[in-house]
Amino acid sequence: MPKFLIEQYELHAQKKLVEADSRGEAIARLLDGDYESVSNGLEFIMIADDFGLPAAINQSLVTELKNVNPPIYVQTCDEQSIIPSIRSIEEIK
Repeated sequence: MPKFLIEQYELHAQKKLVEADSRGEAIARLLDGDYESVSNGLEFIMIADDFGLPAAINQSLVTELKNVNPPIYVQTCDEQSIIPSIRSIEEIK
């Protein structure tokens, strides 16, 4: 039986320490990379179903997913149809 390597989008959280005069400035500095990580790991939150492989360029995979039991369907996110949470899939030889 073939094996597949699959990348799945997940939402994680990590705490970061920012020095600033206000919350708004703190967020701006964080987004600019001016922070210190205060934890060594990431906390798993959930599978990120709002991201995925574009269905338009993966039609054969979309057809395969409709034929599994139970069927898996594409979803629309930001006006684009995607295969939810899947970033990539490749068969391992």
